[in-house]
Amino acid sequence: MLTIIKLLLNKQTTLIYLILLFISFLIHFQHDYNKRILVLKELNIVTNKIHLLKTEIKNYFYLKEINEILIDENSKIKSINKTKQNHEIKYNDIRYIPGKVIYNSTNHRKNYILINKGSIHGIKKGMGVVSNKSVVGIVLETNTHYSKIMSILNSDFKISGKFKKNNYAGIIEWNGMDINKGNFNDFPIHAKINTGDTIVTSGYSLLFPENILLGKVHKIDEKNKILFSFHEEYNKIKYVYVIKSNDIEELQNMLK
Repeated sequence: MLTIIKLLLNKQTTLIYLILLFISFLIHFQHDYNKRILVLKELNIVTNKIHLLKTEIKNYFYLKEINEILIDENSKIKSINKTKQNHEIKYNDIRYIPGKVIYNSTNHRKNYILINKGSIHGIKKGMGVVSNKSVVGIVLETNTHYSKIMSILNSDFKISGKFKKNNYAGIIEWNGMDINKGNFNDFPIHAKINTGDTIVTSGYSLLFPENILLGKVHKIDEKNKILFSFHEEYNKIKYVYVIKSNDIEELQNMLK
């Protein structure tokens, strides 16, 4: 049924043309002036009804798309153990602080995100930030109610990643041009990598848990440099989760 509706939408110009052609023939063979006026009025009514139907169908598909987005977000929330303490969510022994994106730049070399949660909610500088799909960035600064995040689409952003199939690790960074592409550098030269291979977080970073999906290998050049496609659509992010690990300060002190 949906296929038929889409087909009608795509062919709407042809349909209107055929209707107009048919009515023009009627007018051509109709010598009565008053009847011609009547036909033109009827034509106008039909045309308005077609445009109204077109608008209603487009609204239907738009609402369907919005509903799918809401279902996706809802499934993420349901997948998390909803043990909330001080605005936090606990999942796999890590606490997440949910926040709403209120600003998100994607068209600069150094892009940033602002969210509606701050120090009063337990957020601190240096915390990792994820979405329901992938890595988003790192907290740069906070005030009482808001936090500024260095986006993964920032030339200064670098984290540790790995190939899921063989655990060979390297450095993840944005390629600086395409908001949908990243670079994977400094991995072992002997690693056998193919287009389509999955890249995830390595777990070597103190900021992000292991095996968060980052993307898939898009291209391998002659110098064995990897260009991969991000799993997340960073220009569409609405909600994020700030990672609060109780062990991070202890681990950072040991590494000093």
